[in-house]
Amino acid sequence: IDPKYVYAWNNKGDALYNLGKYNEAIECFNKALEIDPDNDHAKHMKENALI
Repeated sequence: IDPKYVYAWNNKGDALYNLGKYNEAIECFNKALEIDPDNDHAKHMKENALI
């Protein structure tokens, strides 16, 4: 993964979330938010994974 490509982190996070690997998904969404703090998708999915 290109460490600065926010969409790759979101996609990886989505895949891990769908596999039930919530902690790993949160790590990916956190990386996406480091790159783009206003990324609504990463915020929303991170919230879902934390529930």
